[in-house]
Amino acid sequence: MVNKARGNLYAAIGVSIFGVNFVSMKYLLGYLPPFAITFSRFFIATIFLYALLKNKSFDSLKPKTVLWKDQVQFMISGVLGVGIYYIFQTLALVHLTASLTALICALIPLFTLLTNVIIFRKPLKWFSILAFIIALSGVYMVLNTPLGDLRESSELQGIFYMFFAIFSWIAYTFKTYTLQRKFTSLYLLYKQCLFGTVFLFFFALYDLPEFIAPFNEAELILPLTLNLLFVGVICSAIGYYYYVQGMNLVGVEVASLYMNLMPVVTTVVSFFILKEAITPKTVFGMLLVLAALYSISLKDLWTAKKDASFKRRQLQS
Repeated sequence: MVNKARGNLYAAIGVSIFGVNFVSMKYLLGYLPPFAITFSRFFIATIFLYALLKNKSFDSLKPKTVLWKDQVQFMISGVLGVGIYYIFQTLALVHLTASLTALICALIPLFTLLTNVIIFRKPLKWFSILAFIIALSGVYMVLNTPLGDLRESSELQGIFYMFFAIFSWIAYTFKTYTLQRKFTSLYLLYKQCLFGTVFLFFFALYDLPEFIAPFNEAELILPLTLNLLFVGVICSAIGYYYYVQGMNLVGVEVASLYMNLMPVVTTVVSFFILKEAITPKTVFGMLLVLAALYSISLKDLWTAKKDASFKRRQLQS
């Protein structure tokens, strides 16, 4: 009981951090170029994780041997999940509000279902189709641009960037699945951040002059530095650690229920920090997306409990 309570708390902390991440990144994009921000956050995260793993108290989390083929998998998953995913997410934030970006990001489970249908030929049930349509309708309602003007709006470009980010993340999760069974979460995150940071370095070179200039203004040094530390240490390392720990204690299905609340956290925080408007249309659109996400998550939770109950009866008989 205590473990479940702690697991729920950890999952809630992780998701809250993820939600605030979009707000902090949106703030940084008001002053700094996107490629340099993305590189900087993961450079900071890599140093932080390296320092943790060098501590003797974390020796048990490090593997004794790492095969060459595992290093290749670290590199591929790091480029996909740290490099490409966060490049597109950051570029999307240039054109979209923090709340809309988080809302589209929350659609990853639905797009994962769609990917399983296309690639692994899994049957697509009417329930999933309905949830997908409802979720997309909700996203459309949150848009600031009318449908007729969307083609000429920068929001469309931001939406495309987020779709690229989503499919990059899905590819990352497929590549990471086998690694998660061989390595601890902290060590795996460190290796992926390391390779992702090396990949991002070459993009950051393009932005370097624009990145340095804002730090010449005294009033910007502290807020920019604190936000970079926040997205680098808190969001990229500590938030992930808390969420994974919570997921291990309460299960994937329950943890996903918390993850669905991420856009709500972003919307509330961006309202106060970034002064992003919250209209009745925005609220209704978000409720549609949440309804679609929770219908899928609760269905998965019910199916998992049903399967577990069936296995228990089999063992008893």
